Amino acid sequence: LTHLCLCLFRFCVLGLNVICIFALAWVPFVAAGGLPAVLQILTRLFPFGRGLCHAYWAPNVWVVYNVVDKVLVKILGARGEGAAVMTGGLVTETKHIWLPHISPLISAVLSLA
Repeated sequence: LTHLCLCLFRFCVLGLNVICIFALAWVPFVAAGGLPAVLQILTRLFPFGRGLCHAYWAPNVWVVYNVVDKVLVKILGARGEGAAVMTGGLVTETKHIWLPHISPLISAVLSLA
C-alpha cells in the first residue's frame, strides 16, 4: 500500500510539473496580449475554420468535396452567394455554394474522432 501511495504521489508531482511548465510557456503571450492573443495562437495552431481540406488524415476526401462543389457551380451556376471560394493558393476559409458548409466545430470533431 505504501508503494502504491508513493507511486501515486510521484505521478501527481510529475503532473503538477507538466502543468506548471505548460502554464509558464503561455505567460509571455498572456502578458503581451491577454486572451485575444492566446485565442489567435490557438486558431493558428488548430485552423479548423479552413475546413478539413487542410487536415492530414483525409485531405483527399475534402478535396473531392471541394471539387464536386466547384463542378456543381459550373453546371448549375452560382446561387445568390456568388462564386465558391476554396483555398485558391491562399490560406482562406472554405465557402461552398451547393454542398453544405462544414463548420469549424464539425471539422474539429471529425479531425479528433
